Amino acid sequence: IAILNLFLIPVFFFYVINDFEQIINEIKSYIPDFILPKLTHYIHLINDVLHGYIRGQLMVALILAGLYATGLSIVGLKFGILIGIISGLISVIPYAGFTLGFLAAIVTGLANNTGLGPIFGIVTVFTIVQLLEGFVITPKLVGNKVGLSSFATMLALIIGGNLLGLFGMLIAIPAAAILKSIVIDLKEEFHGFQLSA
Repeated sequence: IAILNLFLIPVFFFYVINDFEQIINEIKSYIPDFILPKLTHYIHLINDVLHGYIRGQLMVALILAGLYATGLSIVGLKFGILIGIISGLISVIPYAGFTLGFLAAIVTGLANNTGLGPIFGIVTVFTIVQLLEGFVITPKLVGNKVGLSSFATMLALIIGGNLLGLFGMLIAIPAAAILKSIVIDLKEEFHGFQLSA
């Protein structure tokens, strides 16, 4: 099934992209005309938030790749630059880059019999970069891109993680940003309605 999916998923996406306009028009035909303008407005809001989130995540991944690669090369780890770059790029999935990169670095360090010094250096590099990512880089870059403060970003990650685990952390920031955008829009519409009344 996994091998079959490997071939079927790209074919599916090809057909979706090819017939995208037709699919959208078909969906729109089922939506009442009086709802359509507002729904289109919200879809544009969500689209803007998701674009900002993806751009922010890519910037975070590139910065982490640079930090990990620099730190591990300073420590003197063999293949440190490669491990650092891969760790950073995989960081688009919360904790995956840290976990896989840390394990790969430790195994490489132990396999090369480099002693305890470089192992301590690896632990230090990953700890410092993880702290920077959690408290500075992600809240500033991703939070700013989607219109969330550092506090709101951290709060969203904590709530998402507690409710849905890893998947919750993955969707927490865009979900919080989308919710905030919709609430602000509804608030502005309500104030406009009050003024007109």
